[in-house]
Amino acid sequence: MTASRLLPKMLLLLVSIFTAGVYVFSLEGIFMYTLHEPLSLHPTLLAPAAFSFYIFAPIVAGMLGLSIFQFFPKQRANKRLAKSRFYLSVSLLLLAWWAMTWCYDLLFVSAVSAVLMAMALGRAAMQLELRTTAMPSEVWFLRAPTMLFLGWALFLAVVNWAMLLQSLKWKLGGLTPDAWAVLLILALAMVALWFCFRYLDLFAVTAIVWGFLGIALKKGVSISVKRVVWLSIFVMALVMLIRAPRKLLEET
Repeated sequence: MTASRLLPKMLLLLVSIFTAGVYVFSLEGIFMYTLHEPLSLHPTLLAPAAFSFYIFAPIVAGMLGLSIFQFFPKQRANKRLAKSRFYLSVSLLLLAWWAMTWCYDLLFVSAVSAVLMAMALGRAAMQLELRTTAMPSEVWFLRAPTMLFLGWALFLAVVNWAMLLQSLKWKLGGLTPDAWAVLLILALAMVALWFCFRYLDLFAVTAIVWGFLGIALKKGVSISVKRVVWLSIFVMALVMLIRAPRKLLEET
């Protein structure tokens, strides 16, 4: 294996390890606050319950697994992996930067980082050619962690910006906080359904559904917002159940 081919792989592996370390430090509160505390510092109708942030564990573990998977002999000729590697490395660095700025309560910086992270992951998803049939190993070690990460990044970006605007006492364009929350929830649900119908991808949808559960089960959320959240969860879960058999048939 030449140095020019090894370097990008090693970079992704090192970035994955670095991001995992930042995640562990953020749980311990080394960066001023723990990963969950900013949710209560800037409460909004879209801020999920603290347990929803546990999804970071499978995301970080999945990306570590992906960084090891790329060294498998059969993946040397995987052009989809090669084309997405740069964007995956960038997204992991942005996740580490987001976690640190988030824990230091730098909401504007973390909100911008979340958007950039979602954009980098979106680009990586395009390089993965999701409509192309792949081997089960590629589905679970490459597509699954990437798309789960993308779905959560989209949810995180919306939550982070909602918290930032709330902290700035933005007037929400004349709409009530409930109305804004409902609009953003419906927008996220439409994005999740688009992924499901266009790409038959269930992993990004799962991440968004998990975020919605965090909102629905949090105390203090208004009845109107909870109803829309539960309705969105029901619709997305129903679509996933309908599309999952087709997805499994295509991957076997």
